[in-house]
Amino acid sequence: HKPLGAYQLLAQLAAEGFNSAPPTVYRALDFLLEHGLLHRIASLNAFIGCNNPDHPHHGYFLICRGCGSAQEIKAGNLSAYLRENATAAGFALLPSTLILLLLSAKIGALSGRFGPRWFMTAGPLLCAAGFLMLMGIGLPLDYFAQVFPGLVVFGVGLAVTVAPLTSAILGAVDPEEAGIGSAVNNAVARIAGLVAIAFAGLITGPVITTSGLHGTAAVTAGLFIAGALASAVGIRNPPPGQEQGQSQDAGGRAD
Repeated sequence: HKPLGAYQLLAQLAAEGFNSAPPTVYRALDFLLEHGLLHRIASLNAFIGCNNPDHPHHGYFLICRGCGSAQEIKAGNLSAYLRENATAAGFALLPSTLILLLLSAKIGALSGRFGPRWFMTAGPLLCAAGFLMLMGIGLPLDYFAQVFPGLVVFGVGLAVTVAPLTSAILGAVDPEEAGIGSAVNNAVARIAGLVAIAFAGLITGPVITTSGLHGTAAVTAGLFIAGALASAVGIRNPPPGQEQGQSQDAGGRAD
């Protein structure tokens, strides 16, 4: 069977002489979905009849890229298997997040003492090293031998980078404009993430493969190295005692 979208159904109804409006079709589709008579294939934004409507279940389909037809497969224990693996995949990236949470405050204090320049140089280099270590991933996969070490190094690099980055940005603007500086920092970070996701497909290709993963890791490492060089060249630490001098000047003016 070939899944059909709502407007394809409208076109078929119109060809058979029915003058149905989109809301009518969508209400009918919602009714059929609610009663387990249809499946919605999100990747195609289309609908297909259920082969086994008497037993509520999640549908899993084999989809032909050539003709667009879909074949529902018997799930068996597939649903539980997918849930377990999705949970494991989510926890797989947890080490870098925990390291970031544990080290950020300490790194932020050191950055305030010594300046952000060399932290923002070393941090991206550590992140690059972590991604280069991920290039050792292969089949069969061994998480603790192939993935975990790279995530730990990446997590340390991320912790060394994030707090000094924020302090460097906020330190570059006047105190009364700190809110604007923080907003711009957050906006740039979100946009950069979206751009990275959009371009990731150009590197990995239409199907995720081991070679595509290695290529993505190599390109990401190269971008981190470029960021480290930019930080080393473009960031300057404040002169020693500058903040203390400014505080004393402010205190003198207040007196």
